[in-house]
Amino acid sequence: INALLVFVPLSFASGPLGFSSLATFALSFLAIVPLAKLLGEATEQLAFSVGQTLGGLLNATFGNAVEMIIAVYALREGLTEVVKASLVGSIISNLLLVLGMCFFFGGVKYKTQKFSATAARSQYSLLLLAVLALVIPTVVLLTGTRPEMEIAMSRGCAVVLALLYVCYLIFQLYTHKDMFISEKESLAGGGVAAASLEESHIPERQKSGSDQEETTTSAATESQENDEEEGLLSPGSALLLLLLSTALVAPLSEALTSSINPAARTLGISDAFVGCILLPIVGNAAEHLTAVTVATKNKMDLSLGVALGSSTQIALFVVPFSVLVGWYLGVPMDLNFRALDVSIMLLTILIVGSTINDGESNWLEGAALMGAYILIAVSLWYC
Repeated sequence: INALLVFVPLSFASGPLGFSSLATFALSFLAIVPLAKLLGEATEQLAFSVGQTLGGLLNATFGNAVEMIIAVYALREGLTEVVKASLVGSIISNLLLVLGMCFFFGGVKYKTQKFSATAARSQYSLLLLAVLALVIPTVVLLTGTRPEMEIAMSRGCAVVLALLYVCYLIFQLYTHKDMFISEKESLAGGGVAAASLEESHIPERQKSGSDQEETTTSAATESQENDEEEGLLSPGSALLLLLLSTALVAPLSEALTSSINPAARTLGISDAFVGCILLPIVGNAAEHLTAVTVATKNKMDLSLGVALGSSTQIALFVVPFSVLVGWYLGVPMDLNFRALDVSIMLLTILIVGSTINDGESNWLEGAALMGAYILIAVSLWYC
């Protein structure tokens, strides 16, 4: 992904050199992807330095910074429908494409993979409630409610979602943080001890000295690798990288959003496809790669934390953020989604709920989720 940084100066030069809107859109699209990865890495490194609680808040806030910046510039251009489509697209891409790829590629390597069904269900419940808040304005307006009420209704729903997000942070970072401790953190905190404890339950006749040494050495090595990873950047360097990445993403997002409509007309594709399929790839590409990589290492709790956690943050944080920013800018950003978008979200939530309920996954479930995403992409291409 870092190789795509070459497109950053090309994107900045596209305006002065008089490139077409399609070229500007493509260059900005490719340039934001590696910057999103750097922004995520900087946030993670800074979170390591400030402690678990503040670090979790930083990850929650800046983890979706690219989507938030793109939303702000799209709202300034008056592209409310594109913003709504990108919010829906970010949720369904995380739940179907990313989770499906995790299940599939992890399942190809391991016959059955297990994860914490309790933590997954808690995030799923919040996500279902958030989707309910997104669906209510659409359904109410279909019953004949006065259209002028949709903005007030949407802003009320946004405030409720923001309050739920605060509750979610308290639940995750304080009252029930043990449910969300990732496998990586557990290994970093006590990998050698855990390995020794596991060995103590194995009868002596079933294990040799070399096996014990190999297990303990492996756990110690993994713990050491985790410590080294946490010390890659100093807090000052991480903060500098975070600010630099954000400063570069902002003008690129402006160029991207201003060229959406001309590029869509040139390519002959709908705004719905651009918002639901293309834009989520920009902000989530690095997270997609991370989730699939850890799934192939049989760390499914980490993988689900990326897929489900990111969707929950978008629904509870980025959605109300977009509505409130539109309120501030005087743009009529509401939660009145199209009937197709509402149907897609509800069906997506139900499908994902059936796959995570048992706390196990395999490659067939992954293939089914990816197939569902492709079906949605095909339908949006012609909308």
